[in-house]
Amino acid sequence: MSIRIIVNTTDNDGAPVADTKSIRRFEKHRILIGSESGCDICLEGLPGVGLSIFKDENKQFVLEKNDEAIAVRVNDDPLTAKTTVIWNGDLIFLDGYRLRFILEFQRAQFHRKTGVAAFLSTALIVGIVILESGLILAIPKQLEKRQLWGEEIVQQRMVHLLDSLRIRCTNIHEDKNDRLAAATVKLIESELNELAGSLRDRLSEVPIDQLKLVEKDLKFYENLLDQLENGTLYGKPVTIDTESVLRKLIVEHNSSTMVKE
Repeated sequence: MSIRIIVNTTDNDGAPVADTKSIRRFEKHRILIGSESGCDICLEGLPGVGLSIFKDENKQFVLEKNDEAIAVRVNDDPLTAKTTVIWNGDLIFLDGYRLRFILEFQRAQFHRKTGVAAFLSTALIVGIVILESGLILAIPKQLEKRQLWGEEIVQQRMVHLLDSLRIRCTNIHEDKNDRLAAATVKLIESELNELAGSLRDRLSEVPIDQLKLVEKDLKFYENLLDQLENGTLYGKPVTIDTESVLRKLIVEHNSSTMVKE
């Protein structure tokens, strides 16, 4: 199952503008929408990562609004909560754009043969061949399926962690007085955006061992962001009481001058 998003710009009445249609297809189940270069769908005028579409634990697709300032409407209903479930064919309206959410299912093709007897005899022969082959290949196929399933789990886990970290970077309140912490956030955000851009089109080509190393690095960034939010990464700035030090120096200077006299 893949996702197809049809994007149109809209006029003041919300109607699609002619010759602005673009179609985006995705094989993954988490899509980021915003103005950042690392987003899956880049739209001008939106915050960095304004919206995201993902598949939840109930296997439903959810639209999540990551910025309260965005006015979003699903079909005719304004999105007042942070998230809402979306269905195949739903229209998503936001300032100047209309997105149609479409699920594409792969359909198995079945070719009929004329005559019930011919069909049954063919099915019987094919069944015997499949059964014999299955006895020989069952174990290797099961191992291969488990390996592929394990790789998909690692891929989805890493993508989810990467997306959540990028959203956290945009939501962290920057303290202008703490330049070191602000610079650290920008550095982490830059690294995450570059990683998202490089993995967007070739995630399935990356070896599982390399994905695990990337996931390890993402855990390191996650720990840094946790410490930044808690204010424990760099600790409290050290202050020096210069006034008392200067006062002590003046007293010592005066004492030495009096002794010389």
